[in-house]
Formats: sequence, C-alpha cells, structure tokens
Amino acid sequence: MHAWPYLTTEAQSLGGLPGVAEVRAYNVFASDRLTLAMTHAWAQLSASPDHTELAPFIPSIVDATIADEDEFGSFYVMLFTAAAPGHPRGTTRVVLRAEDSYGLSGAVVALATEHILDGRVPPGVHLAAEALDPTYTVERLRDDPLVHELLVV
Repeated sequence: MHAWPYLTTEAQSLGGLPGVAEVRAYNVFASDRLTLAMTHAWAQLSASPDHTELAPFIPSIVDATIADEDEFGSFYVMLFTAAAPGHPRGTTRVVLRAEDSYGLSGAVVALATEHILDGRVPPGVHLAAEALDPTYTVERLRDDPLVHELLVV
C-alpha cells in the first residue's frame, strides 16, 4: 500500500473548527502503479498544464488503474478517526466501504439535491459536510445499495 498526503477543501475546513488541533488526510493506493504513473507525469508537467500537455500521460494512468482493478478488484474505503481530549469514549472511528468513489459521490449529490428541493439548504455554494444533516445522511447512506458498510464506532 502507498499513502499520499491529500488535503481536500472539506478536510481543510475541519482544521478551522474549534478544538481541532490537527487534520491529516491521505489517499491510499493498493499498489505503486498509479503513484508511479502520476509521479512520472508530474515531473514533466509545467506549473499550470492544459489538456494538451496532460493528454500524453492519460494512457499510462489508465493502464495503472486497470492493472490495479484486475489485481485487487474495485473498492473504495474511507476511514476517519477523531480523538477529543478528555472525552470518555476515546477515539471515534467512521468506516465507509463502497464499490467506488463515483457511486458514493452520486449518492451524496442525490442527498444534497433532496435537501435543496426540501428547502433544508439555503441558496449558495456549500460544502456537503456543512449543509447536509449528518444523522440523516448516515441513515440514508447505510440504506444505499452502493454503500457496502457504514460504521460509526
């Protein structure tokens, strides 16, 4: 397995919450194929590549993902841990397993659309973590056939 630091906008927003001392986020890959293909591309790209500059690297990245899927199958896992100082439960973990990130993104978009149509989200641009009701979202994702497991322990 290979872990690469990757701090999303939503992860960055968590770092600004009261009581949050540290946020770490990683993409973890089952093999080094994809990381090697991306590193090879990044080493040769300009600071702001356009699609013409990126195009020659697409086949090697696609081949790496296909090889990984052939060897390991298709899966997507999200693991979150949090430890609140002085909290009696200690560390809290959330584990979500799905077939892929695209289906999971689609399920969250559907929930966001439902929230918007029901008037539960004010107009404007929002992060899902700030706009969606967390309890409702967990319940709905647990029932979604694209989500294989969703644990909060």
